[in-house]
This record gives sequence, C-alpha cells and structure tokens, in this order.
Amino acid sequence: MKILVHYGYGKTGTTSLQFALANKRKVLMQHGVLYPKIVKPTMAHHLLQALFKPEEETVPYLIADCGGYDAMVKLANQSWQKIKREVARKRPDVLLLSSEMFFGDATGLEQRKFHEMLSELSDDIQPIVYVRDPAALYVSRLQQSSRNSGVVRRPSAEVIRNDIELIETAFGRKARIRAFQRSTLIGGDIVKDFTTSYLSDYLDPSLIPSARENESISAEAMEMSVNLRRAVWPTENRVSFPKSHKLLSEIASMEAAYTDSSKPVLREGLADQIRQASTDYIWLKETYGVSFDTLDYAKIDGTPVPYLTEYENLSGIIHVDWERYNQIIYSILSRQMDLAKEREFVVGNYNFKVSNISTNLRRLKKRALRLVGR
Repeated sequence: MKILVHYGYGKTGTTSLQFALANKRKVLMQHGVLYPKIVKPTMAHHLLQALFKPEEETVPYLIADCGGYDAMVKLANQSWQKIKREVARKRPDVLLLSSEMFFGDATGLEQRKFHEMLSELSDDIQPIVYVRDPAALYVSRLQQSSRNSGVVRRPSAEVIRNDIELIETAFGRKARIRAFQRSTLIGGDIVKDFTTSYLSDYLDPSLIPSARENESISAEAMEMSVNLRRAVWPTENRVSFPKSHKLLSEIASMEAAYTDSSKPVLREGLADQIRQASTDYIWLKETYGVSFDTLDYAKIDGTPVPYLTEYENLSGIIHVDWERYNQIIYSILSRQMDLAKEREFVVGNYNFKVSNISTNLRRLKKRALRLVGR
C-alpha cells in the first residue's frame, strides 16, 4: 500500500481539495483509494497532528474544539486506531491523508515521529507539497488570520525550504512539489491537478469534481474583523467562535447588497519587496523545476522587507476603500436596529413585539387575568 501525505501548503486550495475528496470518499474507495474519516468527522485530518506535535505547536482552535489538548490527543489516538483498522479491513491500494497543519517543525523531530507513525502501515510514503507565489500567499494568509485574530502579520520573506528539507530527511525521499498557479495547474484547478497527478493510476480524475471552499473576503471585511477583534476579544488570537462567525456572515450579506466585493490588493511596491526577499523560491526552481510566472528571479536577492510602523495595521498593508467600509458598517447597524425594533417573543399564544411596550403590557395583563380565572 502507498501512503500519500498531502501537506498543502496553507492557502494553496487545500480546503477545496479536501472538500472534494471528502465528498467522494465512497467513489475513491471503490477504486482502491482510502480517504479516511476520523473520530471527529471533518473534511481533513488536522486532528492527527496531536500525535506528533506538542501543545504549543498545535492550532489553538482545534484544542478548544476538542475540549483541551489532552482530549485532543485522545481523539487523535482513537482516529489513528480507526484508520489502522480500516486499512486492515479494506486493504486499499492508497491511503491518502491531507492537512496543511502537518507542517511546522523547527528541528525535524515532529516529522520523524509522524513518519514512524505512518511506517506502521507502509514503507512507501510520498509527501506532496503545493507552493504559492510568496506575495499572493502573504495576502491569503492575511485574509485567513483576519477572521480569527486582531494581530496583523507583518510582510516578510516567505520561508519554505527548511520545512521541505526536514520532511524529506524524515521520510527519506524527495517530496513531490507543485506550483499552485492557474497557468500550470492541470485544468487550472487544484482538484483536477491533484487527482490527475497522483490518483490517475487508480481512477478517472473526472470522478472527483472540483469544489470551491473557503472563499476570500474583501479588504474592508478584513479591516472590520481585525478592528472588532482588537476591541472586543484582544486576547483571543487564532480562535474562532460563533460570534466571530456571525460577524463575518453579516458583513458578507451586507457586502453583497451594497456592491460586489473585490480581492484585497497590497499597497504599491510591497508585493515586489516580498518576492525580492524570498530566496527560497530560487531553490525551488533550481531543485524541483518549480517556477512562477509572477516572479522575476533576477531580482530575488534576499533584501529584507523594510519595517514600517504602518504595517501594524491592515490598512497600512492593503488598500481599504473607506467609503465602502463605512457603507457596510452603516448597513449592518441599520439592520440591527430594525431587527431590534421588530424582534418578537411569545407568551402563551401571543406574539409580542419589543417595539410596542404599551401594547405588550396590556396583552400580558389580559393573559395573566385569564390564567387566574378573572
């Protein structure tokens, strides 16, 4: 049995791929590819990181979602045992695991632990990594972090070489590296590219249709979310919860009503500075033949991105349309005021509107008299 470990990298269409694979688990298994469910059902296999990563390296929202780190480790162990039982029962040709959270290791110890764990099932283990233009990756990470943190990640060089080399050392083989860019992805799509590149020996790639998940949010939505986080939940970084989800949903609905949202754009010159600083991309090209249309390799020299105080705020990094920002804020506040006026509650068979206090009191009195038989 071959094991394919899809590392992602973060913000390379990983969620869309995982969504497509999870939706077609039965089809995949019919063709000898096991994309397993885990104890806590999700599209991906993030939970398994608890088996080889310490608590401080584990994503906080997953720990919270599991009820604590110890509970997460227990669930991860249960998931791994479940996967091993499923492999023994179904005997697939391929075991496919996917999580961008498998990344992250300063010394290589975590990747060695991960490899030892996987080696219980097979000695044929192939790491797969998708990489992205460093400036585009930075913007995408800003979008993601703005959803659940008030801390703004400052622009800098994208460092990826160390992660890949530690994986290769631990696994004893070269990783398969592919560029996440529409011009080189097969069919211009991550799902088509992955299934064609790594699963076509087992099934027709058309059996796994593309899916789009985790769509981007606008610069104005990012700015609103970060500002609210700083004001209301300043210590809750990298943690999502219902109120923050509700806020983003509200912003999205107001954006749709006001005007079409646009993708955030870095301030002038910043994208070039990030690319110039990212020397690991020369290594990617020379070692794996992975290149990007957006990079001028002659200009990549490792010059650090200058530190500017305005980078502490999103609006110092990306263009924010303040007219649009204010319009969305006004629309949200207006809607909430209208909802408050019309909010109803029920007592017995009566519906009461918050906006009509006197009528509510008369109806409550009438209801009370009826109940005591007067």
